Amino acid sequence: MELKVLKEWKLYTGQEQENIYDYISNNINPENVYLIGKYIYTPDIVKFEKGFFLTERISAIGYDVWMGNLNKNIIEVEKIINHIHIYDLFAHFNGDVDENIFLEIGKQMELSWKMYLKHKFPLEEFVINFDDGKNDYGPTITFYNKKPIR
Repeated sequence: MELKVLKEWKLYTGQEQENIYDYISNNINPENVYLIGKYIYTPDIVKFEKGFFLTERISAIGYDVWMGNLNKNIIEVEKIINHIHIYDLFAHFNGDVDENIFLEIGKQMELSWKMYLKHKFPLEEFVINFDDGKNDYGPTITFYNKKPIR
């Protein structure tokens, strides 16, 4: 897939071949890379009450509300609280971005979460659901523990 930013970089520098490492060195902020790694690809996950949740998305009040609304079905509560719309991660961006970019980010998150959750909680069995968003507001991802905590 050809990326618009790399095409523009190639034109700007006059290089015939793009050098991805030159692009990264000149354009990517290390703090942004840290934030993406920490909060998108390997987010903090906490065991809370009977489930596992993205730390940044769980609260006692939210947990109680969803447990009440979903008849104490912890799997459904995990799915809801851990649910992320890929578009919302980039809500500030209103440029022309190929839809495939959002799909690829979601697929990267799915792979990363699978590996990360297995590493972090080797005795648990998580399901990561990535949806391409054709029937929703863009691609989404969530996870839940297949064997809820008793």
